[in-house]
Amino acid sequence: MHIIAFECAFHGRTLMAMTLTSKVKPYKFGFGPFAPEVYKIPSAYCYRCYYNSTYPGCGLHCLENFTRFFAAEVAPENIAAMIIEPVQGEGGFIVPPPEFLPGLQKLCEKHGIVFIVDEVQTGFALTEKCSPWSTGACSPT
Repeated sequence: MHIIAFECAFHGRTLMAMTLTSKVKPYKFGFGPFAPEVYKIPSAYCYRCYYNSTYPGCGLHCLENFTRFFAAEVAPENIAAMIIEPVQGEGGFIVPPPEFLPGLQKLCEKHGIVFIVDEVQTGFALTEKCSPWSTGACSPT
């Protein structure tokens, strides 16, 4: 099974977390080998759009790319999980457009992919309430 992570992401400094992290220097340089079967997808970075589009008239190419990805790179049935930082810190404090995370959640639900939200920068959903895209049961911490 495979995992999808996003470019510009930072997830930590253990083996799997560094595999998911996109930033080579200072985190990954000189380390490895990393865990296999992790695919990196461009983030929803409207300021420097990977698809050379402009939000909101872009049609969210960052979400539409998954149609191509699932046809050309790996079948969605082979994806175990997708992990994203809702606000990317090490990537430059990148905030995606408001439709992006709910769109990812729907995509994951459609294909039975576990949707992992790894939020550190804002601390959102760490106490009392779950995130609005959470589908599981949550309890106060």
